[in-house]
Amino acid sequence: MIKTVILSFVQSALSVGGITLLHHVLEGRGQNVTELVMSMMSLRGIAGAMLLFGAFAVMSYMLTFVKASVFIPMNTATTFLLTVVVGLLLSTEKPSWHIILGMMLVLSGIAVIAGQRQ
Repeated sequence: MIKTVILSFVQSALSVGGITLLHHVLEGRGQNVTELVMSMMSLRGIAGAMLLFGAFAVMSYMLTFVKASVFIPMNTATTFLLTVVVGLLLSTEKPSWHIILGMMLVLSGIAVIAGQRQ
């Protein structure tokens, strides 16, 4: 089960990292096709797309040995945690008691799921 938890964090980190890079590339851009394509062809755009592809590859691998009923809640929880951490590290969010309590609940949920048999 440790392998599942680690891979879930890896998959979530790749996904959150890719989305963060793409957000920075596309934020404030026009919605015309030329501008979108040029943004996506930047170094950050390509890196974001590669990270998202890596997240898809890890998810596909995990689904070969983990039940979807275990993968989906665990992945949702790890993605939430990493999204909050990235927000805090990039100083776009300030930790409130609600966020701290929510993170503690998510961590306890991961512990329960990790203790469940596959």
